[in-house]
Amino acid sequence: MAPYEALYSRKYRSLIHWDEAGENRILASMKGVLRFVKNGKLRLRFLGPFKILERIGTVAYRVTLPPELAAVHNVFYGSMLRKYVHNPNHVIHQLRNREVPFVNVQWRNHGLGESTWEKEEEFRIEYPELFD
Repeated sequence: MAPYEALYSRKYRSLIHWDEAGENRILASMKGVLRFVKNGKLRLRFLGPFKILERIGTVAYRVTLPPELAAVHNVFYGSMLRKYVHNPNHVIHQLRNREVPFVNVQWRNHGLGESTWEKEEEFRIEYPELFD
């Protein structure tokens, strides 16, 4: 027996169960919601970094999002945002008329959207067997 049933001698009924039309309305409103987090232990906890465009009120912020996240509303509560910690590996230094070759790496046991761009030079040192 559920604690609610023991206390009130009746089954708990939420508003959703009282009104089937209401349930359909709720499910229909969730149809267009884009979930951009993947399931699993190794999923990304945060996306970004994104530039903050403006502060809205006292707790919300409007951020720039890439085109692939166009279906996501671009206003977030401050508690959902994290400060970007600078990492020198994230910086691609501008080199005059020189190119920095990168390779697109599709990691084993990860989806296509989780591939990463790595510097070819570092990858050749780490995995020489992948190159001729």
